Amino acid sequence: MKRCKEIIKQTKVLENQQEIFSVIVDFYKNSNYLKFCSPIETINLIYSNFFNYHQEILVKYKEGNHKGIRWITSLNNEKDIQLVKSYIDKGIEVRHVKDLIANSFALSDNLFLFTIDKIEKGKWGNSILCSNDGLYLDHY
Repeated sequence: MKRCKEIIKQTKVLENQQEIFSVIVDFYKNSNYLKFCSPIETINLIYSNFFNYHQEILVKYKEGNHKGIRWITSLNNEKDIQLVKSYIDKGIEVRHVKDLIANSFALSDNLFLFTIDKIEKGKWGNSILCSNDGLYLDHY
């Protein structure tokens, strides 16, 4: 009988930009679903840096091999609405809320990412909390 590989629960803070980028790429590649909660500035950064990964996931979603991408954000102006429409047109579910009460986070079936720093226009934060602990995954 084969033994299942034990998954080691880890929660850590990443501060190295290369390591953060690598974890985000793995986050996309190893997911069965993706959920985001973030201000519109984060959507702009993701669009600029990771949209090709979204495209790959949307192909999997259309083939029935992924549960898709959902996003909660707060829209502030017509430019924000146009950006979100481009996401919706491609198959990403987006919900607008008046006020975001949580910091930015992203969730997949096996990883939780939480920004510690405030994401400002055009700039990544300096650190993120990354966890595969079921307590975080279940809570969010």
